[in-house]
Amino acid sequence: MTSISRVIIRCSLLLVAVISFQVNPNSSNAASLPEDLYALGYSQHSADGVDVSGAILHLRKQVLSQFSLGVSYRSEQLQGGASDQPRITQSFSNQIDSFNLNGVLLRDRGLLEFSLNGTDSDEYTSKGVTAAFTQEFFAGLQSLHLGLGHSKDQVNLRLGDQNDQIDRYSAHIGWQQVWSKTEKVYLDYQFITEQGFLADPYAESVLNGGSFDAKYPDYRTSHSLSLRYQRFLAKNSSASVQYQYYNDTWDIVGHLVTTQFQRKFKRDWQLQVNARLYTQTQAFFYSNNSPLNLRFLAKDKELSDFYNAGLGFNLRKRLSLIRHFFVEEAFLNIGYQASFFEFDNYELQGAPYSFQSDLLQVYLTAKL
Repeated sequence: MTSISRVIIRCSLLLVAVISFQVNPNSSNAASLPEDLYALGYSQHSADGVDVSGAILHLRKQVLSQFSLGVSYRSEQLQGGASDQPRITQSFSNQIDSFNLNGVLLRDRGLLEFSLNGTDSDEYTSKGVTAAFTQEFFAGLQSLHLGLGHSKDQVNLRLGDQNDQIDRYSAHIGWQQVWSKTEKVYLDYQFITEQGFLADPYAESVLNGGSFDAKYPDYRTSHSLSLRYQRFLAKNSSASVQYQYYNDTWDIVGHLVTTQFQRKFKRDWQLQVNARLYTQTQAFFYSNNSPLNLRFLAKDKELSDFYNAGLGFNLRKRLSLIRHFFVEEAFLNIGYQASFFEFDNYELQGAPYSFQSDLLQVYLTAKL
């Protein structure tokens, strides 16, 4: 997966957090379909010389009494190139369009979910499918989640006539336990295996001061284990803390700690504040400047030793003036996330490198 696609995925994950953000400690634990809604929004992400901006449309509607159908479309413009992509000029631009179709079926205390997704751009096209099953036990005090996914990426290189593919398989298992009336614990494990052209086509390797094409392994398997604790507090608020451990066959080991606080003010306002700290070790074939002609070699900053700290918020306001016969509630969502990256052994012009990432999102959502 290229650095460009990783930027897009991060933006998409934050979008999901904004749309689903709510505080409701008194909600039922019984399995239920997701709420109907419309969502229209805009996001702007700037990091390390790359700007990504665009709009998203998301629709979700319950059909009959046991089925929910959702569809989303995202169109973004990418401009510029990262510091470890020297072959990309600041005038580089790319249009990226993404589509997702999602269906959820409610059966007793269980949910069956199926989704199709696709992404199209000049650099790559991707098609994927996921299936998931969630089952609750003991009146909703415990729940089990199982998921499987497969995607196929077609990488289109501008640097030559080569084309290559990436096959990606994933499996996920999660367990949720209601610890008390105000506490929940989540345990999750995810396995991903990838095979094919896994390199960033615009990255390079540096050997004895000279620049050459980067050489990546064509196979990668990763494991991720996370533990999350959530507590509902007084006055319609909640707090959570999560730890995640990651390792893969490229010898990367990562540790992620996140905290989150949510508060509902009166009837019309909700606030979410979050913080994160991530550290990782370098891949076995990463080098800022290698003296040896190795089989695999890359100067890709995301494969180096580095740490990342982030702080952000999401603010949600109920729009009481926007009411219609088919609109139950409407909300304005504003989010901002600042992230700081410090690299231990990735250097530019002989000095350690660092940068700040800024993500701004504005969304209008409505419950139907």
